[in-house]
Amino acid sequence: MKSRSERLFGHSSNFRRFFVVSLISVALFASGTAALAADVYVSLTGTRTSGKSTAGDWTNANCYNNIRAAMTAASASDTITINDGTYTGSSNLIDQNNLPKSGTSSAYTIIKARNIPCQNGAACGQPLKVILDSQGNPTGGAGLYTNNPVNSSYVKIQGIFFKGIAMIWGTSHWYIKQCAVQGDQDGNNAAFTAMTTTYTVVEDTVSYGKGRYKFLFYDQTRSGTNTNSVCRRCIARMDYMDDTNPVADFSLYYQHNMALLNCISIDGNLPSYWHNVTELDGSFQQAVDQSSNIGYSIKGSIAINNAMPVGFSEHGGAGGISFADVAGINVPAGIYANAASQRLTMANVNSHLFSGWFANPIIMDVGVTQYNGSPTLNNSLVVNVPYGKAVGSGFSGDYLNYFGTTGTSWTPTHVITTDPRTNGLLYPIRIEAGSTLKTAGSGGGQIGADITQILGVDGAEYGSANVDTPQGNLWPWPLENWIKAQMASMDTTISGSAMPSPTRGFASSTAKRLDGVNPVTLTSYIWESLGNPIPASLYSTAPAVSSPTVTVKSTSPL
Repeated sequence: MKSRSERLFGHSSNFRRFFVVSLISVALFASGTAALAADVYVSLTGTRTSGKSTAGDWTNANCYNNIRAAMTAASASDTITINDGTYTGSSNLIDQNNLPKSGTSSAYTIIKARNIPCQNGAACGQPLKVILDSQGNPTGGAGLYTNNPVNSSYVKIQGIFFKGIAMIWGTSHWYIKQCAVQGDQDGNNAAFTAMTTTYTVVEDTVSYGKGRYKFLFYDQTRSGTNTNSVCRRCIARMDYMDDTNPVADFSLYYQHNMALLNCISIDGNLPSYWHNVTELDGSFQQAVDQSSNIGYSIKGSIAINNAMPVGFSEHGGAGGISFADVAGINVPAGIYANAASQRLTMANVNSHLFSGWFANPIIMDVGVTQYNGSPTLNNSLVVNVPYGKAVGSGFSGDYLNYFGTTGTSWTPTHVITTDPRTNGLLYPIRIEAGSTLKTAGSGGGQIGADITQILGVDGAEYGSANVDTPQGNLWPWPLENWIKAQMASMDTTISGSAMPSPTRGFASSTAKRLDGVNPVTLTSYIWESLGNPIPASLYSTAPAVSSPTVTVKSTSPL
């Protein structure tokens, strides 16, 4: 029989500030950046064969016709910009045989799309326009597939759709920004994988389609190396999978020093499309590693309308792991953990919510329960868990709100048993000001999740001073119109398998908000999940879906 670790992965291998700046400052910033690097352009109809491209000139004579030729012509810290189109064949792979040259900490080598939704005037409500397709890759992946360890560092990739598996392996200081992955492989595969990488930042990126993991951060050496990675504002949807190994949307496997910040696991609510599943580990999973301090945290994150538990942690050591400000709404189970958890909101935890249920979740119908060791739970609420206990044995903690639950196995000193929906819980992402729950927690703090702030400076790496510091209002969700359009564009058939509808849930083209008038958005879908209309002020003007035009950051690869 395989060990649990074998089943989990088989045998395969500071401060973000937004402020108004003068036109002079913008010009100086732009000119200083341009002075550091040259441009190389790629277009499907390009005819250039040598030398750097002239900035702003998109004529055929100024563009290479494939990515490999452009990367050969580019120098370290150059910017390779790709025109709209679908790029296929071995000359358009980014793999161990065709890598961008390493940049530096102050001047990353950049590979980016020419037209990125919500950037530089490009319309927001459209999918990405540069597609690196899996055709031509003999290993089956997509345009990004370094399937052996590579020595490549300080590279940024932005605005590219990887249609198939995307994997980086052995890289250091890679920054994946506003990209998309449509997984196309069954079996022991993830859609996006960062394999034995260090200082990886994946940000504003979406992953869907096939694959038993949608985002996998995995230290293949299992040596306890500090991998120092961040996944910030990423969104995963479990559409289809066929494999007997465990399943999760975000999997942190033998990672040391890893943060999931403002991540969302959403609309994986059709388990009839999940074949041969033997174990559902959760939207957010920390697997196997039980060393004493692994530095693992999930903050400001959401699992909603998802037919798997919110979280699972096997951590068996004394510290260094936490769930904080995490919401699980309309899920079959909450968190199964040996972890320090605080400010959780678990509502409508019920496996009977999902049709076609057949798989074996690691827990079911439980708000929060113990895996092993001595986990803690504080300042949290568990509401409407009709079939199972709210908290398992072995926990310690205090300041909890239970309502509509059964079988609690221990009683903290400070317990609220009244319905939180009448005491401050209107929306899963906050507790209302002036309500009972807003000040009923330890030290006068709140009970329940606070998921209202952008966490971390854009691009900030693990270990920097501003990796997870609050940076201002998170809502409306940044880039939400692009996210909806991108995930709604999923192919209805992938690698011969019929997919569930890509326009379900928040990506629906016909669903309305609770006002019955306005179309559903990612923001309204989450805010209204407990049955209350979003505040009228939230969309007082057109949805703010693009990032501010000027971002000052401590670790800028731009």
